[in-house]
Amino acid sequence: MAEVRLEAVCKSFGQEAVIRDLDLTIADGEFCVFLGPSGCGKSTLLRLIAGLADVTSGRIRIGGTDVTELPPKARQVAMVFQSYALYPHMTAYQNMAFGLRLGRRGRQEVDRRVRETARSLHIEHLLERRPAELSGGQQQRVAIGRAVVREPRVFLFDEPLSNLDTDLRTRMRAEFGRLHGRLRNTMVYVTHDQTEAMTLADRLVLLRDGNVAQAGPPLALYHNPESLFAATFLGTPKMNLIPATLVGAEPDYAVLGLPDGSHHRAGVSAAAARAGATVTLGLRPEAIRLGDQGPNSIAGRVSLVEHLGDHALVHVDWHPAAGAILTRTQGGVPPAPGEQVRLSYAPQACHLFDQDGRAFPRLPAERGLPPGGSD
Repeated sequence: MAEVRLEAVCKSFGQEAVIRDLDLTIADGEFCVFLGPSGCGKSTLLRLIAGLADVTSGRIRIGGTDVTELPPKARQVAMVFQSYALYPHMTAYQNMAFGLRLGRRGRQEVDRRVRETARSLHIEHLLERRPAELSGGQQQRVAIGRAVVREPRVFLFDEPLSNLDTDLRTRMRAEFGRLHGRLRNTMVYVTHDQTEAMTLADRLVLLRDGNVAQAGPPLALYHNPESLFAATFLGTPKMNLIPATLVGAEPDYAVLGLPDGSHHRAGVSAAAARAGATVTLGLRPEAIRLGDQGPNSIAGRVSLVEHLGDHALVHVDWHPAAGAILTRTQGGVPPAPGEQVRLSYAPQACHLFDQDGRAFPRLPAERGLPPGGSD
């Protein structure tokens, strides 16, 4: 196991900067997930750690050792690729043993490591099959096994589940969690899938344009996004965004003017902002309730209901300039399209962003707010 530290790392391809002066420390034994939109630099960053690409500037340290100039084989890392990269003419056993044999390990040690790893991944009965005789999930297990037998200090995973169907991805995601729980090695995992990121990560690193937009425990990013980008990238369905005007602000709450002329209270600290400023109110669908149950209330008409089994997504049109509001209902019978409804939400559920997309600090849920709401 080892800590991974990136110090002012930059990577450019010609005149195009892909990674920009990035500083990041991944703790020893941590499961760190890189998440972000296509082109944000997450796979490039993984390749820089692996040594498969050279940094333009900056340093990379693994376990305290500067590996910036070292070749991949000297970094004691193992990488699992999206395409599995198995040798088609070799059996699963031979694929898993190949790296150890190149390292001139003894025959008995190679056999012990391969068979122990195969048992842990439940593929011991597949060792004599070639890749063409294996399913996608089985091939992925062999690719993981090939990495595990090397006993590296750091595991690197580049979208390893993206080629699998939904059911298999779910099962393999659980396998990755169990694997980390058993090995406790440092693991760095790249994905574009929010579910994988949220369920696997000890720490989530959200990337944007080659920079770290926000990093921390997954639930911290979900509940306390520091920017409009983080707020809208995380969450399915996405956060509702409502244009608003800052009418007034106290240390413990802000008063917002909404497009329908109503005033709502938000549990954020916006006292430093000027009255009349244009802001964006963010509300998670699960934070909005049907019925006048809270201090902030909106009237509208149901335009669409998506039935998803144990819950439904209800789209409510309420003002032409603001678009539909999406709420998530749990249990019961949701309203029908065309029905008039009221939506309400607590001040503590509000996220508020300035014109530059920066979040105003949210107040703890236990903090008191003045009574009242819409007016």
